[in-house]
Amino acid sequence: MGNNRVSKYPKFKYLDRQVKKDKEGVSISQNVIIILQQGGTPITETVNCKVFYNGDVKFEGEPYVIPKEFFFNINEIEEISDIRMTIPNSVVVIDEDAFCDCKNITSIDLPSKLRIIGKGAFSMCGANSMDLSNCKNINTLGSRVFSSCNSLIKIIFPECIDTIPEGCCEGCKKLEYADIKNELASRHVIDHKVKQEKMTGEN
Repeated sequence: MGNNRVSKYPKFKYLDRQVKKDKEGVSISQNVIIILQQGGTPITETVNCKVFYNGDVKFEGEPYVIPKEFFFNINEIEEISDIRMTIPNSVVVIDEDAFCDCKNITSIDLPSKLRIIGKGAFSMCGANSMDLSNCKNINTLGSRVFSSCNSLIKIIFPECIDTIPEGCCEGCKKLEYADIKNELASRHVIDHKVKQEKMTGEN
């Protein structure tokens, strides 16, 4: 079955997302109830992030999760160009569609503690490269995670990823290079009919 297994935990319950605009930028806030394991005590955390008009991004504190659809469909953010996203190293989970359709995000730095990336998390995102090489603890990579990223040229997978999920890079028309160090993952890409000439990773 490999490392990309689907786990029932952690589980999340998301409360209403709040979006506020001021003279500096756009603030996003959402309360999350987290259950780490069966029978575990629920933990509540607030994820706070501000996207400044100059493209900088600042998270408050040490969030555990980037919530489902956290940046999705926020008109105020769509007005900001060249957003440079650095996700805090405390983040373990990037949930489903968290950055979906964020075409103005041009770069993303991922945290080393990251273990789970939900389906469609970066679909239709505007970054031209995705480097997961520092994410050595990933055990779940969702389907369509980078699908329809029209600016994506290069992607680097960590060696711990032994299965490339269905539709991972589907619709990435500019994709030219994928570094896939795990031999099983490389075979899986070909099985999913991603054009082999675009997947030129070195072992």
